[in-house]
Amino acid sequence: MMSVSNKVYILTLGKPALKKDIATIFDYAEIQEFPNTREQKEFSQKWLNSFLNRETY
Repeated sequence: MMSVSNKVYILTLGKPALKKDIATIFDYAEIQEFPNTREQKEFSQKWLNSFLNRETY
């Protein structure tokens, strides 16, 4: 079940998401290119694979 939140995790390949990686969606950030939904899903799967040490990333 999904819940409503104004917070997101900033993910890094090969590293678990920690509380220090939480950002609010309204914080200022210099983002060169905002990913679309497909790119977000692909990156989250890539992140999970890297965290689980799979060779598919």
